[in-house]
Amino acid sequence: MIEQPPDFDTFMIIVSAIGKLTTEEEIIEAELKLAEAKITKECVTHPEKYSPDGKIPSMSFIQNTYHYPGLHGELATSRMRLANVKGLLAEEELKFKVYYGMLELYRTESANRRNSVVL
Repeated sequence: MIEQPPDFDTFMIIVSAIGKLTTEEEIIEAELKLAEAKITKECVTHPEKYSPDGKIPSMSFIQNTYHYPGLHGELATSRMRLANVKGLLAEEELKFKVYYGMLELYRTESANRRNSVVL
């Protein structure tokens, strides 16, 4: 039985954390997209360096070979940072759901107590 509702200041802290993590996630994803675009341009501009046969590589080849790690492994750190941010964001969202569930439980119990007093 929940005697009092969850602390609303804690709700606001969680909401703020979710907002910051969502912003950070979007920024990292934008940085990765920009880097992938530069990689594609580099591979198409200099096919002799990035294609086994010296021809312009296909988009599938570029994506599967260079987009994830980068041309020289430079995107690995950003991808790990993104994974960490997504994990933290999921944790904060789950925490929010737990607090919200506690609030709903408190509301139900309060209503039940009021109804039992009236009857």
